[in-house]
Amino acid sequence: MNGAIRFFELDDWGYGPPAFDVANALYMVLFDAVVHSTLESYQTFRRSFVSGYVDLSRQALADHALDRLIDLRVEALQGWLADLETAPVGIRTASHEWLETLRSLGRHTARFQADSPSERPPPPTSTRRSGAVLDERIAIRREDALRWTG
Repeated sequence: MNGAIRFFELDDWGYGPPAFDVANALYMVLFDAVVHSTLESYQTFRRSFVSGYVDLSRQALADHALDRLIDLRVEALQGWLADLETAPVGIRTASHEWLETLRSLGRHTARFQADSPSERPPPPTSTRRSGAVLDERIAIRREDALRWTG
């Protein structure tokens, strides 16, 4: 992105299917693009990164699967922001300014995902906010994501 060098902590990889690992990397780049108002460069990075991964690994990655996994990360973050008592300590104790930055991710993410709305399950309709509800939503979304990635 604009000549910037990206570092990824590969210790965070290997916990799920390859699409999960790639989606986590894309999520971090999307987050950075939102924070630094460089959203236009996200899609360019995404195309190059995914293409390079597929070329080297010889494993196909479906855009809709990557989008669902990124959505899962964003939904988890938004759930924690809606109910800070259930959030990890780094979110729970963040400054008001940083919390607003985190909230901006949810507002900007949808328009930067690939267009595949017909293949995505509808978002959960529960309006309750609690750790149990969030855990249930994450488990359901994880099951969806695993179905998408095979």
